[in-house]
Amino acid sequence: MVIALTVYKIDTIARRLAVDLELKDIGEISQFIGIEISRSNDGIRISHSAKIISVYDDLGLSDYRGASALIADDGLVDRPVKSLTDADAMRYRSAVSSLLHIAIMTRPDIQYVMNRLTRHIKSLSENAMLSLKL
Repeated sequence: MVIALTVYKIDTIARRLAVDLELKDIGEISQFIGIEISRSNDGIRISHSAKIISVYDDLGLSDYRGASALIADDGLVDRPVKSLTDADAMRYRSAVSSLLHIAIMTRPDIQYVMNRLTRHIKSLSENAMLSLKL
């Protein structure tokens, strides 16, 4: 994948790479490792919208609207309560893993919260799942 401000620059880079590599032009990209890419007159937009919706659906949060300020309530997660079932623990780990990837790639605004939620990955409780859903 080659990204540049102009088609001319992309062609120049491609020609230089073609000297040592076999290249194939597959046209404009619309998705790359789960990241959706779109281009408009305003620039290039990247997002993980489909992945975020998928994680919400997996957690049964389809009707949630999100929060204006993201805060992982460690006090809630740290309170001793009933442990998660193996299936729920797997869902928690999968969701946190997916959201951590999203945070690193396109959503730095949620990195702090995701870091806080990963601290409880080994000793999961119902409160950990509740905190993830908050």
